[in-house]
Amino acid sequence: WKDEVMAMLHEALLYSFAHAKVTMVDHHTLMKSFYAWYKSEMKHRGFCPGNWKWLIPPLVGSNFDAYLGLNKMTEYTLKPAYVMSPGWRRYEKEAFPASDTEAKRKRAVKMALTIFAFGKLLRIVRKVRPSVLILYASSGGVTRQFAGRLVTIMKPDT
Repeated sequence: WKDEVMAMLHEALLYSFAHAKVTMVDHHTLMKSFYAWYKSEMKHRGFCPGNWKWLIPPLVGSNFDAYLGLNKMTEYTLKPAYVMSPGWRRYEKEAFPASDTEAKRKRAVKMALTIFAFGKLLRIVRKVRPSVLILYASSGGVTRQFAGRLVTIMKPDT
């Protein structure tokens, strides 16, 4: 009986929104649209993170292909990743050839001061420059194209 009450409540809510001329999309239509977009993302990017529990409709969600198709969806938190370049030893040998130790020390001090100065300048520039995070989301995936165009417009010339 509780499922029946929830279905009636849902129908009443949709009716009240329609009566107020507010457009609403039901879970099932939205799920079909999302699942088509999800398949496209998997084909193009190879992954699509999300929260399966929030995406599947609350009532009769198991009627969809997406019910089992999304249950292994990647769910994670993005964190900064620091990855060391594999060829750093070659650059070390170029910068510090096996000659006398005094020249090595002077070069190391110069390099450290240069890196320090560059870091200080970079911090100043980053304080002045506004940082922008472009987020996109839609039921049909159209905003992905707009976000891509926005990235190319805002990307600084380097």
